[in-house]
Amino acid sequence: MCIPKAWGSRRHFTYEERFYIEIALKNHTSVATIAEHLHFTRKNIYREIKKGLVMQKGQSALVDEMLVYKADYAQRISALRQSKKGSSLKIGKRIDLAETIEYLIKSKGYSPFAALDTLKANNTQNLFCTKTLYNYIHAGVLDLDMSDLPMKGLQIRKKKNAYKHAHKRLHGKSIEVRPERVSDRTEFGHWEGDLIVGAQGSKTVVFTLVERKTKMLITQKLPCKEMAGVVGIINSLEYKFGRRFSDVFKTITFDNGSEFQDFHGMETSQFKCRQDHKRTEIYYAHPYSSYERGQNEVTNRFLRRKLPKGKNLGAYSKQYIQDVTKWINSYPRKSVAHLGCHTAEQAFEKELDQIKHNTS
Repeated sequence: MCIPKAWGSRRHFTYEERFYIEIALKNHTSVATIAEHLHFTRKNIYREIKKGLVMQKGQSALVDEMLVYKADYAQRISALRQSKKGSSLKIGKRIDLAETIEYLIKSKGYSPFAALDTLKANNTQNLFCTKTLYNYIHAGVLDLDMSDLPMKGLQIRKKKNAYKHAHKRLHGKSIEVRPERVSDRTEFGHWEGDLIVGAQGSKTVVFTLVERKTKMLITQKLPCKEMAGVVGIINSLEYKFGRRFSDVFKTITFDNGSEFQDFHGMETSQFKCRQDHKRTEIYYAHPYSSYERGQNEVTNRFLRRKLPKGKNLGAYSKQYIQDVTKWINSYPRKSVAHLGCHTAEQAFEKELDQIKHNTS
């Protein structure tokens, strides 16, 4: 290593010098020897060591945790201080916390909010807000960059289409006559449905249903885009939920695809015990107005992380698609926090329990 002579100067430590300090301390080299080798004063070395100390698990059963100097951490702190003019780090010296956050985002595909929410659910103390975590990622404090984030750091803009009323639907009830209570997301049981398609030329599709209040997702792989397949899924859901189906599925809103046009088949119950044989209400959004089913669109983008566009959906097994659905439903969601829940699955189960309580 070529070390410039700069005794007592105010030059910054390089990463190579910090790495040398880390190795030297592991080998129990004295601070005086390190200072002499790097041409810094001992005061400079002590200050640098203090800056780069992190808490690490002990190497023996007698020591649970110990402070050690880490070159990577010291380098990140230095970069942040240069960009923030010396502001302190809320993450402190907890390298275990930094590594956990990096693991959740890189390996589990979590967003910064989801990662922090998971740690809070596990009673991790002294956490910071999502904005602070984004600041750390931008400044290089963590071993992450924007490409590691699920949405690549891009904000999805909602666009209102100029062709809202360009075409008229021939059948079914318009979203314009849908009850106002559906829009405010305070009442449980209102769903949005869609199909996601695969590569051009492939027939296999995935049917998706999302509950507006809890964000619960239901998916089903279908061999092709046909009305019979969609009605069949609604039928199977009625068998699953039984008499509570109409409480769980009060309304469903679709787009104008031909596969959703059998509104009579979707609305009509298979059970003769139901009065007027009606089990739900079907509504249709305006043509070219996907924003009217915004929750479904956002969830479909979520699903696309694991089922990318341009891929043949037939290549994915039903079990894989259900595993992805389970991952989404157990993913920490900021939008259900006001319900006292961390995930869509928890929020959905809470609503089901309330229905059972009310009908028992």
